[in-house]
Amino acid sequence: MAEEEDEDDSGSETEREAPKVTVTRPKGESTEEKKARKAAIKAERANRRAEKKAHKETFGNERKRQIATAAKAVAGGRAADISVTRGVIRM
Repeated sequence: MAEEEDEDDSGSETEREAPKVTVTRPKGESTEEKKARKAAIKAERANRRAEKKAHKETFGNERKRQIATAAKAVAGGRAADISVTRGVIRM
C-alpha cells in the first residue's frame, strides 16, 4: 500500500512533464555558453507559448460544447426530455 500512496498521478493529461528549472548565469560565462543558454530559454518560452495556446483552444472548445449542451437542455424554456409535436406530448 505504501507504493500506491507514493504515486502522485492525478490522471490529468494537462500536467507538464518536466518541472520548471531555474537557469543561473555563471560569472565566467563564455560567449558560446551564453548563446546556448539564451537559445535554451528561447526554446522553453516557445514551448510554453505553444502549450498555453493548446490549453486555451481545448478549454474554449469544451466551454462552447458545454454551452451548446446546456442550450439544448433548456431550449425555448422547455425541458429537453419533453417534445411537443401537433399537440401531443412525448417523453
